[in-house]
Amino acid sequence: MLRFFRSAILLTAIASVFTLPAHGVNRDAVKRDYDGRAIVTAGLDTAPTAAQQAALNALQAAIPSLGYSIDHATGVTRTLSNHTGYLSGPQSGDHEAIADSWLKANTTLLGISAADLADRELESKVYSAVTGATHIYWRQRAGGLSLYNGQLHVNVNRDGRLMSVNNKFLPGLAAAVNTTLPALSAADAVAAAATHLGANAGEVSMVQAPSGSDQHTVLSAPAFSKEPIEARLNLVAIAAGNARLAWNFLVYT
Repeated sequence: MLRFFRSAILLTAIASVFTLPAHGVNRDAVKRDYDGRAIVTAGLDTAPTAAQQAALNALQAAIPSLGYSIDHATGVTRTLSNHTGYLSGPQSGDHEAIADSWLKANTTLLGISAADLADRELESKVYSAVTGATHIYWRQRAGGLSLYNGQLHVNVNRDGRLMSVNNKFLPGLAAAVNTTLPALSAADAVAAAATHLGANAGEVSMVQAPSGSDQHTVLSAPAFSKEPIEARLNLVAIAAGNARLAWNFLVYT
């Protein structure tokens, strides 16, 4: 997966024995977001579980203007909102606690489990002084590693009502992970990424040795990146029941 942002290139290099086809990277200068997973997930139409669909039907009976979408690759309830109102009634108290309580009571509705919800970290919480709403973002984790773009986003208005939910968690993440031991070192991943892009990484040297559960590593590859490269292990969701260990790093061009 390659994501271009300003003068930096964010690369997620699969760190295990799993290769996405090289032709999956479209170098058309017009496109700025390249995701090789699209080749693997093309044609998938993962349906919600029976219990999940029953929960969605029950909520739609209570909220006729309910809108929701299902992630075609994972089967989770991807988005959830009320086109003419809110998902819940008013509540007093801390908005994060309100959102957390709603999530714990509605894991089936979202297509995830209590275990998926238990291993998460608060990524950010943004309060709007203008509207009084709070926008809360959690990131899914497993085994001390974060899921790339694995975000659960809940919006709570000034009265403590849930406005909407956006869900990119992978159901059963812990069991879906193929390995926690990378087959490639961070330096090898940088060199492989350069080759995939038709570039030459040149000499890749270590500035800071791996540390922590995500093996945070700092590398120098002046022929490939104008700034030091910080690499971390992430998990990458491919599809339902399929998550891969990967190196995540930025290259500055």
